[in-house]
Amino acid sequence: NLWIDFPIKKITLNDNVRSICNFAFYDASELQTLVLPASLLTLGNYCFGEMNELKEIYFRGTDPPTCGIAGRCSFASGFTVYVPEESLEAYKNATSLSFLRPYMKGYKPSEVSSSNSLDGKVIELQKASMGNGIDIVVMGDAFSEKQFENGTYDRIMKQVSDAFFEVEPYKSYRHLFNVYQVDVVSSSDGYSGSGQALKTWFGDGTSVGGNDDLCAAYAKRAVQGDRLKNALILIAMNSDNYAGTCYMTYYSSQTGDWGDGIAFAYFPLCDSPETRAQVIQHEAGGHGFAKLSDEYAYESNGAIPYSDIFDVQSVEGIGWCKNVDFTSDPSSVKWKHFLADERYKYDDLGVYEGAMTYWTGVYRPSFNSIMRLNTGGFNAPSREAIWYRIHKLAFGKDWTYRYEDFVSYDAINRKSMASSSTRASSNAIQRQPLAPPVIRGVAD
Repeated sequence: NLWIDFPIKKITLNDNVRSICNFAFYDASELQTLVLPASLLTLGNYCFGEMNELKEIYFRGTDPPTCGIAGRCSFASGFTVYVPEESLEAYKNATSLSFLRPYMKGYKPSEVSSSNSLDGKVIELQKASMGNGIDIVVMGDAFSEKQFENGTYDRIMKQVSDAFFEVEPYKSYRHLFNVYQVDVVSSSDGYSGSGQALKTWFGDGTSVGGNDDLCAAYAKRAVQGDRLKNALILIAMNSDNYAGTCYMTYYSSQTGDWGDGIAFAYFPLCDSPETRAQVIQHEAGGHGFAKLSDEYAYESNGAIPYSDIFDVQSVEGIGWCKNVDFTSDPSSVKWKHFLADERYKYDDLGVYEGAMTYWTGVYRPSFNSIMRLNTGGFNAPSREAIWYRIHKLAFGKDWTYRYEDFVSYDAINRKSMASSSTRASSNAIQRQPLAPPVIRGVAD
């Protein structure tokens, strides 16, 4: 339940409010703008009585809430009730909201300006100039309204988007992506208390997470219908901690080999934009988009158990985990074509034991990469996986892969004898590796 103490000119309620109590806004003499949450189910009696300055109400839910007794209502001149365009008729037909019917007008989420509502506003940061458009949504949690008003939120979302595209192959194929920013307003800044709109949390070590359903609800404002099934959602957490976890979904009925599935990449701001970019490239670019496995290993973890091998083998056929294998045979490992290609002889490719946090029984393609130490770029098999999925999503399932086409593009990334650098030492790991991804299988 909610009780509002006035005076105040604008109220934006986050998606954790389901019921608003009787008289909540009654005689709110200075309130001009009211934005109600998508989660709202019921409005109490006399909620809107004697609101002489109220100019606009935004209903964000697609299903009309139930409202109690309206009582005597008086609003400002030009008063408008905005409801989701797709649900305009449902709102007009809602008996308990009949007193608001004459003022109702449909709106699209992307049309809501910051002067009317911050929470849920959609900003198109970039539109694909070719192909079907690959959807990325960036949003943040634990940012209060003041961090929107002073430009902090917009600045960080732009940094998040740019960081994703700083590394190849994303850099060269940025023009194939749609990027949307969704504004998410929390009731407080940071994590010193409650009030995080997306319910994000810090777990043990570098594990983080949030409410995927809430994140998806916000993402739907930018990406609708079946397109959401392949969206990549980046959630920046307003904290300087170092952490990151990606939650990835695959669908039981899918038949393609390009890694279908929605993904939620959670990460804090870290202690610098550079470190944050590394985490974004690992979690969102590596796990979330390309469906790659981790390449780091702990000696204390020993040999990989069969259960983990089985989990990988269960999703290999749909294009996941292309950067790890369970054989040390260079002639049969997944990336054998690179090992046999003289053009890649200076790229430090091989069959290196240790990946997926395990020390033995699982192998990675290179000594170092973004998927191991968060540095050094993606190795060639990982770049190939990214390149493949980008083209399948951008140009459709009938797009045909040709190895030589990839090699031609990849000339900008391959090393020569002169550019080949000394391997990074394992001592280069200055931080605890990021938490392993969480893989979820669901029915369509």
